[in-house]
Amino acid sequence: MNTSPPSAGVAGSGSDSQLQPQNTTPGPQEQDEYYPLAVLVEELRNEDVRLRLNSIQKLSTIALALGYEKTRTQLIPFITDSIFDVEDVMVVIAEKLGSFVPYVGGIAYAPCLINPLESLALVEDASVREKAVQSLRHLAREHSDKDLQEQIFPLVRRLATGDWYSSRASACGLFAVVYGRLDSSSRQVILSLAQTLASDDAPMVRRALAAVLGELALAMVGVAPESDAAAAPSLVDNAGGGSMSADQEVGGECMPERLANPQNEGDSVSSIEAVDSPALTPIEETPEVAEARGQIVASLMPLYNVLAYEDEQESVRIAALEATVPIARALGPVLAEQQIIPGLQKVADFKSWRSRCLLARKLTLLQTVLGSRITKNYLIDIFLSLLADDIVEVRSATACQITSFTSGLLNGQPISSGPEKMDVVTTSANEGSEGEVEDPSTPKALGDAEAFIVQRLLPAISDLNSDSNVHVKSKLGLAVLGLAPLLGRELTVTHLLPIILAQLKDESPDTVNNVIGVDHVSSSLLPAIVELAKVPVWRIRLAVINQMPLIADQLGQSFFEEGLMQHFLGWLADAAYAVREAAVVNLTRLTEKFGPTWARTFFLSEITQLSHNENYLQRMISLQCIMSLSPIIDAETCSELLLPTALKMDHDRVPNVRFKVAQALAKVGSVVGPKEVMPCLLHLLEDPDTDVRFYAAESIDFLKRGGQEESSSATKMDTEGDTIPATA
Repeated sequence: MNTSPPSAGVAGSGSDSQLQPQNTTPGPQEQDEYYPLAVLVEELRNEDVRLRLNSIQKLSTIALALGYEKTRTQLIPFITDSIFDVEDVMVVIAEKLGSFVPYVGGIAYAPCLINPLESLALVEDASVREKAVQSLRHLAREHSDKDLQEQIFPLVRRLATGDWYSSRASACGLFAVVYGRLDSSSRQVILSLAQTLASDDAPMVRRALAAVLGELALAMVGVAPESDAAAAPSLVDNAGGGSMSADQEVGGECMPERLANPQNEGDSVSSIEAVDSPALTPIEETPEVAEARGQIVASLMPLYNVLAYEDEQESVRIAALEATVPIARALGPVLAEQQIIPGLQKVADFKSWRSRCLLARKLTLLQTVLGSRITKNYLIDIFLSLLADDIVEVRSATACQITSFTSGLLNGQPISSGPEKMDVVTTSANEGSEGEVEDPSTPKALGDAEAFIVQRLLPAISDLNSDSNVHVKSKLGLAVLGLAPLLGRELTVTHLLPIILAQLKDESPDTVNNVIGVDHVSSSLLPAIVELAKVPVWRIRLAVINQMPLIADQLGQSFFEEGLMQHFLGWLADAAYAVREAAVVNLTRLTEKFGPTWARTFFLSEITQLSHNENYLQRMISLQCIMSLSPIIDAETCSELLLPTALKMDHDRVPNVRFKVAQALAKVGSVVGPKEVMPCLLHLLEDPDTDVRFYAAESIDFLKRGGQEESSSATKMDTEGDTIPATA
């Protein structure tokens, strides 16, 4: 068998001699009109790759000029004949042809696009095949049921039985998209082809099949593939046996987004579900679904078990394990318990740490799909074993899932903190029956979940806190951040506080950063927070300041005012711009929470003092505070405190301060009225500095429009011109 797919070559001549616009005998005026088209057509034949790419990008323009018939009879054959080009050109051709149905005359003529895309699906380069299969998937949706049966189904058979591994790998990406619209005998052919490819000699083909088992299983129960790009991972095999790196499998999903984007610190829960979670709506039980599930058990599960647990190539096993969640969803909890769970228990004992990493990342989704009973009986033990794994990457990946796994156990309901409830939690694990677990919303089921958390999960987390690996402890810090609101004050202080205190003393800045933002912070943490507020590393100060609204919310206004307000005001004069900016943003949040009277009492006078500071950066931050606070402060306070402060700075010797005054007056003027600020803005309109005049004009225009739209610069933060230093 020939296993070498066609490779890229040079542009062929094809049928280009006939490639011309609809009007074959144009006059002088028409010649001028069609000259750009003639240039594009000529570029299609050019040996210069850049020119060919330029022309192909405008393929739809050429097709519109040629008309439907000549596009079908001349342009498409030309592209087909000259298809084996350099990879970059073929990728663009494959992408363009997927949306070419309107240019060949509509759905009735969609089959004419099959040949060029089939040729591209045979190419050795993985990126070309990926685009070709995506376009074929899209094209299949454009076909009528009759044309799909007569045109696309034979294509799938040809690809699946082709001599080249690239052909057979491409066929896998089409199985799910055609399955649901074929007749019963053709569906059996698809399943038979899948069984044949599962034992293919080429690991690239087995990997391609493994990657689409999940969407094929869902297609069998009536859930159509969600995306034409769904099969892309099955095709990007690079013709080798390489597998994912540890960073790809573990690190990518566990980035501390709260620190990467401090303004969204409330979104600190692991983002895995947002990244790769499919829609997990339950599949309605019907006789057809029950029959399809029987077919999945008979036809697909043997393939899944072989590819996921027995294949000699690790990359094939991992690709098959990726299909675990959709297959479990297609089977439903009862069949999944019989067909999926025994294999997952094997994975926990696999020598391949990458497989265990993948299982750790999928447990939360499996928990959602399989329900509370299977979670309690099986998934909890798997989770704890992965949390204590010998491999750092596995422990780290599992630590990333602690918050979401715990939230799933509690059905999103925080544990109540009363002493009677804690007594129930302590004894419920020993009294639980082995029968069916009640609905997760019932007190008994919730008590079982709480017992697991208190008696098993929290001790495991405590053990993980002594881990020698910094990466694991950093991820544990994020888990602590997410667990605190779920556990409540009592359990947080009892079980999480020791972990927090230990991590605050850790030598790694990443570990420290990740636990700074814990909810329900105890007063015993106040000295540590005060100390961290003064550390020379500005990123740590930034992490602290972004948690101030949360701390104020949990511990109360008086605690915040007495213990932390003075440090907060000090951050307005911090040496690092990012810290000063965060101080402004969070002062605004605190003012929204506690009200304008609180702001007037505690810090508006400090803003006035900053406006007199010798350092122009401090004067700038004073104006930034005015801009940020004006929309949420009452008109009287704005008129008495904020407006005079801004007006007194219009003669500042630094132009940056003066144009900041212009920006601030736009905000204040929209609250107190344009008449109060217009004289100053008109004065700034005659300023010798160009930027000052520009921002003054923008502010005047903004106020004339009634302050209904923000000018492009009125909220611009970074006008100070200072760079963020590595250390303060």
